Amino acid sequence: MIIPNKIILGLGTGRCGTLCLSDFLKQQPHMALCTHEHLKWKWYEDSSNINIDSFKRYAAFSNSTVADIGSFLLPHARKISEFFKETKIIVLQRYKEETIQSWMCWTNKVHNYWVPHTKGMWENDAWDPMFPTFDLEEFPKEDAISAYYDFYYEECKKLKNYFNVLWIKTEDLDDYNNRKNICEFCGFDLLKCKLNIPCKKNKGHRKAK
Repeated sequence: MIIPNKIILGLGTGRCGTLCLSDFLKQQPHMALCTHEHLKWKWYEDSSNINIDSFKRYAAFSNSTVADIGSFLLPHARKISEFFKETKIIVLQRYKEETIQSWMCWTNKVHNYWVPHTKGMWENDAWDPMFPTFDLEEFPKEDAISAYYDFYYEECKKLKNYFNVLWIKTEDLDDYNNRKNICEFCGFDLLKCKLNIPCKKNKGHRKAK
């Protein structure tokens, strides 16, 4: 069974504007449904476990465009595409040092999503499974985030072999011409698009539990 609509997947490391992109697409009249981190799968979860039931929320929007934006969709993009007639991908990339510092501010001092937790140095967190891990448990957390950043965008480059991919710099998300590019990429009628709209931006710190 295939859901007969187009899906736009928004990818990026996190702390890179995914909420802003989601809010922009959500306000476009051509977008039947745009969610942020709805299709929430663990990074290492076997993609073969993804089935038609995962997309029930989208099934009502036959012959329409839907979207989901989330960092952890990256390893599952090819599997997701099996359930839609067309899949397009938007990759957001923020400057590396800004991304690292944003993650450092966002995460608690006791959490490090990007390393295995075998030495008792970091507390477990519900978000740990949503990220790849690197053998950097005893290194500064900045090193682990840096490794994640490099790995993530190398994996994104491989998607160009399978999908139409639009690569956007985070700092250009508010630019009028780049908003036009996003809408054209999604196949929207520009005359009906809302290009000069404010969009939500996640600037806060994560609250300690």
